[in-house]
Amino acid sequence: MQHLVQWFFTNPQDATGNPDHPEVFHFYLQWGIFCAAILVVWFYYWVEGRKRFFSSHAIHRNILDRMTNQLVVLALVGPIIMFFRYAADASLLADRFWRYLWLGWLAALVIYWAVYFVRTYPDQIKQYRAYRTNQRYVNQPKSKRPKSVAGAR
Repeated sequence: MQHLVQWFFTNPQDATGNPDHPEVFHFYLQWGIFCAAILVVWFYYWVEGRKRFFSSHAIHRNILDRMTNQLVVLALVGPIIMFFRYAADASLLADRFWRYLWLGWLAALVIYWAVYFVRTYPDQIKQYRAYRTNQRYVNQPKSKRPKSVAGAR
């Protein structure tokens, strides 16, 4: 257990034992592309995609609102961790712990949405379709207030 804690909280300069050759992290490009793609999708969704694709379907729009808002926070934290890993010599945020915590956060979001789509979504979509069918065939109640006429005063 002590070795695991030491491995998590060893900064890149001390990880190899040689301060002239710090530990190399090879996934900057992939991590950067992933975070940038999430930010681009989030921006497009909130500018155009929400109106274009999901203007009439409340459940799908709500799901994507929540999903994109959760992922954009993840994508904003990722470059901060990458920056401290790359640039900071002995910073607290350069430790492996933060990268694995970020990866765990991503895994937790994937598991959360997988459980949601398996357990909750089928019932919600069934209720939503019944509601839409009901709205189509049942007349809306009429207002009990008399219509106002411009010259009635």
